[in-house]
Amino acid sequence: MAKVLILKPLHEAGLSLLTARSDVELIRIDAPTPEAILDVIADIDVICIKNTPLTIEMLEKARALRAVSKHGVGLDNLPMASLSARGIPVATVGDANAGSVAEHALMLMLALSRRVMHYDARARAGGYINDPDWPTHEVAGKRLLLIGVGRIGGRVARLAQAFGMEVAAFDPVADAAALADLGIAREADLMAALGRADIVSLHCPLTPETDGLMNAERLAAMKSGAFLVNTARGELIDEAALLEALPDRGGRLGGAGLDVFAVEPPQPENPLFASPYILASPHSAALTVETGLRMARITAENALAALDGTLDARLIANHKEIR
Repeated sequence: MAKVLILKPLHEAGLSLLTARSDVELIRIDAPTPEAILDVIADIDVICIKNTPLTIEMLEKARALRAVSKHGVGLDNLPMASLSARGIPVATVGDANAGSVAEHALMLMLALSRRVMHYDARARAGGYINDPDWPTHEVAGKRLLLIGVGRIGGRVARLAQAFGMEVAAFDPVADAAALADLGIAREADLMAALGRADIVSLHCPLTPETDGLMNAERLAAMKSGAFLVNTARGELIDEAALLEALPDRGGRLGGAGLDVFAVEPPQPENPLFASPYILASPHSAALTVETGLRMARITAENALAALDGTLDARLIANHKEIR
């Protein structure tokens, strides 16, 4: 009998597909620790995993492992080079969460541009007059720079264009024809592109090359008053440098909308939370009800397809990139 290990709870939409198979034994660890995983991993055929780290030590012990089914698309918690070396496929949920994350990114852009948090507080305090110290802006006619144009970035582009925004992108691996079809201007020089954008939105994977991508130098290159949005991975931004780039520290930026942080779950003592120019959410961009159902179902379907030898090649990630 094949064994499937489920790390962290899986929604019933996916769990029911797995429990319906009489030839599959489920091992569930709702609160996974390295010790608990190592105790059971030796004879596991497929792992269903969210953001729990899968270490080299675990992989070395998992001699029966045939596939990993990722509840998401990010690969930074997986030893992809080692998995690839052993020929173990990693299946993702494809574009199941792309629409939800794209909507969230646009929501952050709109909320920052209209200073939603500030004016919500004013309304609750009994005021309605526009605050000259907190000017609001339309997004129509503004230039949006996407750093990374994969499944999510492409959807953000279409949403932004519907609001009348001009969209450009910096993505060295993106297909030029695909960008042209989306009506996206391709930028070859990131520093120059940052200086022309009213909003910068990050949609690239976390790799050694992108770790700390938005450092002090690149933040300083951004246009005065511009907004930074991150719904990808927290480590893409040097948070200390971002703090210094905000207006309350004398910096140039207009503010930042962050769904992800270098330390997660986000900690209350994070100094960014003391700034009124930060709009935050707790890595929840993909956590709509609809997306949760889709991701659970596809995670389970991928696990079963791996056991049956019918895994969709379009959902198999490589260790270099999946966005």
